[in-house]
Amino acid sequence: MPSKNIKHSPYSVSEKLYKLWKEKKLRGTGTGPNYIRGLNINEVRSSKGNRKRIVPSIKALGRLVHLMSDLEYKVFKFFDLSKNVLDIREQFPLDREVTLSIAEKLKIKHPSVTDYNTKEPMALWMTTDLLVDYFDNESNKKQLAVYIKPSKDLTPRNLQKLIIEYTYWLLKGIRFCIITDKSFSKDVYENLEFAGSFYDEDRLIDEMIPNFIEIEESIISKISSMHSRINLICESVDQDLAIPSGESLRVFYYMIGTRKIDIELRKVSIGPLTNSSILQKYIRP
Repeated sequence: MPSKNIKHSPYSVSEKLYKLWKEKKLRGTGTGPNYIRGLNINEVRSSKGNRKRIVPSIKALGRLVHLMSDLEYKVFKFFDLSKNVLDIREQFPLDREVTLSIAEKLKIKHPSVTDYNTKEPMALWMTTDLLVDYFDNESNKKQLAVYIKPSKDLTPRNLQKLIIEYTYWLLKGIRFCIITDKSFSKDVYENLEFAGSFYDEDRLIDEMIPNFIEIEESIISKISSMHSRINLICESVDQDLAIPSGESLRVFYYMIGTRKIDIELRKVSIGPLTNSSILQKYIRP
């Protein structure tokens, strides 16, 4: 009798598949627009209440970034809108031989799954949520590995896996930080969503608005002279240039997305402008 075709779950993995990803697909290689992530959103099962997203990255010149939850999206946008950040690589794969060695030495059970080809246990390919390249205050290029998890999910088992990941980056001399839903206030998250959405939707805004450059220059000029709230600045630009109400505000948020202006994220929707950035809490020498 002919053998039956066995259908595998889209989340199934095998040593053969890992070899393909590493040697042929070159996952985990490249930077900027040429980076190839370790995992795609369709290869990871969603936990309850999480929404996966695919969004364009400002730092990676529009490369589509795969994020596994709303929290990952919010944290990603925070770094993507930061002027001192150079590049962000999501779902960055860790060297499995190294993570296995760390787990053995620390006597921690390494994440594993059943190989769908051999039906034998196999070690999972661990990934770090975000690997961020940035300049510190002395203009030195640094890296930061970022672990993102809702505080309710910091279970004893997840903390064990976290220790493996932390040790991995410690051995490489790279800073490692944990960001949860408790890390930022609600207004910062709302402002990230608001400001980031303008870049997501209007990456070609300068082509769609004929007098974009004039609007941009007027906004910058008034920011320097008016020292007023953002909504009043933009209303003034609309009136001066006789353009539809709200047009300059649209350009303003695009300027945030492309980092032509610096803002305090806690005040992004109402102003006034400032050079400070709460990102320094997480990125500093």
